[in-house]
Amino acid sequence: MVNRNQNRPFAVWVIFAGLIFSGADLLYGIIPDLRNLSFFDPFIGVVGCFVLFCFISALGVLLTRRRWSFVLSIVVGLGFVVPSLLVFPNPSQFGTFAIASSSIPILVLVALFSFLCLLNLKTGLDQKTYLRTPLSYGGLLTAAVLILIIGTVTYGSVATAKYYTNSSATVSIVPGASRPTNAAGHFSPQTILVVIGVNNTVTWVNHDYTIHTVTSRSGIFDSGLLNSGDRWSYTFETAGNFSYYCSIHPYMTGIVIVEDP
Repeated sequence: MVNRNQNRPFAVWVIFAGLIFSGADLLYGIIPDLRNLSFFDPFIGVVGCFVLFCFISALGVLLTRRRWSFVLSIVVGLGFVVPSLLVFPNPSQFGTFAIASSSIPILVLVALFSFLCLLNLKTGLDQKTYLRTPLSYGGLLTAAVLILIIGTVTYGSVATAKYYTNSSATVSIVPGASRPTNAAGHFSPQTILVVIGVNNTVTWVNHDYTIHTVTSRSGIFDSGLLNSGDRWSYTFETAGNFSYYCSIHPYMTGIVIVEDP
């Protein structure tokens, strides 16, 4: 049995703080979507459920330290990390990139500590130095993860600045674009003409209230998930017609016409 009155080990505080941070991070990311949401969007619903489970598992670990709370923490952590790695955003989408690059390593750390706590729950978490105190290998690992996050987010901010110093043409994902019959269309302009060496970097800006992608039909580019307010750029190096669409809302289509100077 776990003595609920004993001091909480370092690992418990790491799991709690990591889950609260990740839940708040994702909640912050979807606030613009929730503010303007006029109909149910399944993606926002999934993210909202994940945020809720982050907070539930965090409180469960902190207050009960029972087996179910650590199991739930592992499920929540890996349940976010695995699909996120498949759609990891480009650094030019700084908002989404910062959320992913901070939440993914934190939730991996949460899952690892939760697994170790499960293994040592019977004998007592205080019996393992790396679970009990930050002055241990557990503390060094936590510090390394924090340094990784700071470095990755810094890289993202530099990469974003680099993307937008280039001459570029801009395409807007218009408000309400996720509705098939949106009166304003989906991409504006739907067809854009650029010239190599003049304005062949195209920047898409998501002004809609929900998640979208900019995905080439020929597979040469894919923005990944663009949250509301995110930007993403691609530089076209060869002439031709390049059609694209949103992989979440396939009826959203556009064309980039690239010409030689």
